[in-house]
Amino acid sequence: ASFPHDNLSPQRWYVSQEDLFIDISIWAATRGFTFITRRSTIGKSGRPTVTYSCNQ
Repeated sequence: ASFPHDNLSPQRWYVSQEDLFIDISIWAATRGFTFITRRSTIGKSGRPTVTYSCNQ
């Protein structure tokens, strides 16, 4: 499937989870929706996995 270019948030590396959340929240707000943190877990490797969800 193909999506309009601005339908997907920009891909970037983030220093912190907070920086990522701020950036996707700003991106979403300009399009009329919001993100929330659905789940956050720490894997066996010690790396976090965070699942975000939007209200649309």
